[in-house]
Amino acid sequence: MKQVFTKTILLAILITSFYSCQNRCTCQFEPKTILANDLSINTLSVEESLWDNYQIPKLAPDSYRLTIVPSYKCQKRVFSLINHPDSIYIETYILGDSTHSELIKPDLVMINKFQKAINESCFWIMESEPEPVLDGTTYLLEGRLSEENSCSKRVYHFVGRKQGDSTFWALCDQFLKMANTSLAEQNAINHLCWTK
Repeated sequence: MKQVFTKTILLAILITSFYSCQNRCTCQFEPKTILANDLSINTLSVEESLWDNYQIPKLAPDSYRLTIVPSYKCQKRVFSLINHPDSIYIETYILGDSTHSELIKPDLVMINKFQKAINESCFWIMESEPEPVLDGTTYLLEGRLSEENSCSKRVYHFVGRKQGDSTFWALCDQFLKMANTSLAEQNAINHLCWTK
């Protein structure tokens, strides 16, 4: 019995150390970054007013949402990774004259890759740079946890970027791959719309 207990403890330590080494996020950030994001969240009311217009449900705990907001007349697209007690799925919305939605069952390997990318990119302390969309496309990536993030001490975070570093775009691309698309494909959709 003692050997089983010892092996269990060693296995738990091994798993914990493996996952902690996977997270390159050091949790070192300027407090003003979190305060600036809080201000952006409160100013833009992303979580509420943006979705009320399209009757899209509030983001559930332990879920993420990527919204693509192109300028001009192009359709907004929303991809929500929903962590439901019975299953994990992605709900996509195409927002235009009418709202169209579709459910996608993502591959577990892709979900794990996305979660790893969230941890390694330091998403929960990543700075938002929202700009009005007069030209180009803004990408909004939101996350909601059931318990506060150990670093930011927040349960909700969003990052809005019109331009960004490769880390943010890689995170968006990883998210879109779970929905059987890609950043390049979404940018091509925007370009096609603008050139009609």
